[in-house]
Amino acid sequence: MDEHSTPAPVDGKIQLKPYPVYAIQCIPKHQATRGLFSHDLLTAGGDRYITIWEASRTEENETNVHPKQQLGPHTGWVKDLASYECASSNNSSDESYMLFSIGCNCIEVWTCVNNEYNHTCKLQIGSSVEMGSTLSSDLLCLSTYTNQQYESYLIAGGVDGRLHRWKLPSSIEQANRERSFVNAGATAAHDGRVNGVVICKALNMVASIGNDGCINCRQIRDLQFEEWEVSSLDLNVEEDLEDLTDVTSSSIKANALCIVLEEANRAVIAIGTSCGTVCFVNIIKEYDYLKTTLLGGITIPIQTKNGDGGIIIHTMSSFRSHESGTIVVGHSNGLSVLRVDLK
Repeated sequence: MDEHSTPAPVDGKIQLKPYPVYAIQCIPKHQATRGLFSHDLLTAGGDRYITIWEASRTEENETNVHPKQQLGPHTGWVKDLASYECASSNNSSDESYMLFSIGCNCIEVWTCVNNEYNHTCKLQIGSSVEMGSTLSSDLLCLSTYTNQQYESYLIAGGVDGRLHRWKLPSSIEQANRERSFVNAGATAAHDGRVNGVVICKALNMVASIGNDGCINCRQIRDLQFEEWEVSSLDLNVEEDLEDLTDVTSSSIKANALCIVLEEANRAVIAIGTSCGTVCFVNIIKEYDYLKTTLLGGITIPIQTKNGDGGIIIHTMSSFRSHESGTIVVGHSNGLSVLRVDLK
């Protein structure tokens, strides 16, 4: 098998094994290739592959979803995916994206032109004696953003507690030609591993969470990465959470996050914790400063199989409808759906 290839199909079908799914990503399809899905649905997880899904109609007019292609294998579990739309100078009608996937200690980079995926290069973090990280330090989360100068960047967080940044090429042709990206620095972010990172466009902000139970918010600036000012909120010292959890305050870990609300000068972020609580953090931009406050939390009302009542939140996603929000929570006992008032 080549370094990056799709496993040989059996009887014309890709054979999947029951591995955990750690990441989901949607990439819009080219108009000419759209069928029942308007997007490519990508999943990734414990089988070390990215699986691309498509839909078709059965003879009974039912929707059948099945794997179309797999990208990999990676060096380990695929813990996260990220993508961004970029230009294709050869043909203005092409729809071009770059896809990024984590495989343990490296990031695999893929180009997608008109929904055809090809491997481009591999990115790795640099070692740091001060942070206790080496080239073998695992990465855990990804996100991309574009600044006001229309420069795009990839941000990754991992077990070394740092956020790492690369400047992305401006076009697919540049990515295929250079096959390497400019390292744009790293900065200390958390005491312990970084478990999640998201971009809030409304506040021009990067938010990250970690095993230290903190959410750190950084405004995107035209400065060296490590010079960005940080507004931090420590969930372990918030009295409002004491009535929601039976664990000691110093043991709360922030495992997942998603943006629930974005509007002018304000955002609300939901944080999933190791004690089954979803915390809501209000972030307000005042002049050139980010102010973070805890709005409260909700504990997932589920009993585990052994009856101890404790669950661990692993991942979250959200969407908004009118003045309410819906959060889908993946945890150690399955899935839960929360509805929250965003007024």
